[in-house]
Amino acid sequence: MQILAVPRLLLAAAQSGSGKTTLFCGILRALLDKGLRAAAFKSGPDYIDPMFH
Repeated sequence: MQILAVPRLLLAAAQSGSGKTTLFCGILRALLDKGLRAAAFKSGPDYIDPMFH
């Protein structure tokens, strides 16, 4: 297995509603405006998981 040297950023907070999505959207926009290739992925529980909500 080959490990790619791709820069990554993980954004986390202790609670929901803390502005993670807003902050990350701003960071992503700034990277794209500089001409960098960037993509976002969300990890965590799926919203269709009835046991989580």
